[in-house]
Amino acid sequence: MKITGTIISKTDSAETIVQALSPDNLGYMECTAEENTVKASVSGESLKTVLATVDDYLMNLSVACKMNDACSKQQ
Repeated sequence: MKITGTIISKTDSAETIVQALSPDNLGYMECTAEENTVKASVSGESLKTVLATVDDYLMNLSVACKMNDACSKQQ
């Protein structure tokens, strides 16, 4: 069984966030920027795998957003 899903996050720095997350684009996850949103498409063969991928993605997204905010404040 194939499990798929999409996570959409709004941000003013979509391109920057997607570049930071690009190392995670390994076939089971693909991040793209569309206007002011980051769209992550996730797929896998088991629910456990998809949940682990989503968990990792959300942690990486959080770190990328925090780093982007910190860098923006310093400029």
